[in-house]
Amino acid sequence: MISKFLTTGVEPPTSTAETSTGLDIEVNYVDFRDASGEVIEVGDSAGVRANTGSVSLDRTVYPVPFGVVGDFATQATVTTPTGRALFPIHASGIGGTGISGNTAALDSGEFLTGGDLIIHVRVNDPDFDLSASGEDSINSNTTATSVGPVKISVIRGSSSVVLGYAGGDTALDGTIDTDQSTTGAFPLTATRAFGPMTEIAPDAGIFESDITIRYTDGPASTKCPSTTDTWTNLDGGAGTAETDRFDVPPQHLVITVSYKEIFSK
Repeated sequence: MISKFLTTGVEPPTSTAETSTGLDIEVNYVDFRDASGEVIEVGDSAGVRANTGSVSLDRTVYPVPFGVVGDFATQATVTTPTGRALFPIHASGIGGTGISGNTAALDSGEFLTGGDLIIHVRVNDPDFDLSASGEDSINSNTTATSVGPVKISVIRGSSSVVLGYAGGDTALDGTIDTDQSTTGAFPLTATRAFGPMTEIAPDAGIFESDITIRYTDGPASTKCPSTTDTWTNLDGGAGTAETDRFDVPPQHLVITVSYKEIFSK
């Protein structure tokens, strides 16, 4: 919201914020007089307009993230619903009994190891394209929640977890929010923050954030693989417990993003 301040005329003056959306900005330049003595004056004007921002993901369907052998508890078979979430290479390239239970063969490098999923979240909001040239960013927390305006969630049926918030002023360590509680020991500000969203080009008005998702980062289900007790830490400490990644352990996949406008229009 662009604001102007009006004084009441009392001393000391008091100010009242008033929106200038829908008004015009006008500039005039007075030059020297012309040959006939008339003042040369030229000007220009521009409107003050607000835009409704939008948010989008870079894909409509994502591959399933996966782990490595060391991430999972020992399984009698990989065909059970809680089998290891691995990505083995083609069957013709696997030696011995392969994925049917030869863990040693898998440990020797017969599976892909880069299984984390990276998604690109984009916000299109020209109101944040403030500089005439140069790269801008969305880097303001919303007043009501004190977190960034973009919320990234993973949803399965009626269950969901909040991976974190983007577009805030600072990137902060924090856990994944599994219960969406706004009070108590795990307020919104304890959820991880991905920090400012950077403009993709100096005059684009489109801002992007890259989010990494592990195979663990979704609502719990009996069909999920049996992960070991070693979890990738998110809270900035050295622990590897489940509570070092989640605020509350899930109670044993669709990605959504939402964007809350920071300024009134």
